[in-house]
Amino acid sequence: PPEGTVTAVNVYADGESNGQGVMANSFTSQFVGHSSEVVLGKDVDAVAGATTTSQAVVDAVNNIIR
Repeated sequence: PPEGTVTAVNVYADGESNGQGVMANSFTSQFVGHSSEVVLGKDVDAVAGATTTSQAVVDAVNNIIR
């Protein structure tokens, strides 16, 4: 892939069940292949019941892409 392209996203969460949705491959794999900022709800679907956490992951990825 060209330099600056997302090849993987790994999310680590503290706690037994917190963050399970955003840690799932079905969520993190949505970022792969993007080389410009992503928008939640347009480029990446939020995890049901974890919109704030989903946005935090999008923000983190976008900070790296910039």
